Amino acid sequence: MKKLFLAGIALGSLIMPAMAADMTPYYRAPLQALPFNWTGVYIGADVGGAWANIQSNGFGTGSTSGAVGGL
Repeated sequence: MKKLFLAGIALGSLIMPAMAADMTPYYRAPLQALPFNWTGVYIGADVGGAWANIQSNGFGTGSTSGAVGGL
């Protein structure tokens, strides 16, 4: 039953028409993008971190952690 269900999903995905809501009609020309302009101040920062507890049968145990940031 599971294989039949997956086969039905696969077949259904192949026969569905592709639809995109943000595509412009083919009879209109695409809008021209404005050139990029740095007119102002930009200040930003980012911070991230991660930690892990490692438990392995052949290689021992341990824990580690780290952090990263930037401006």
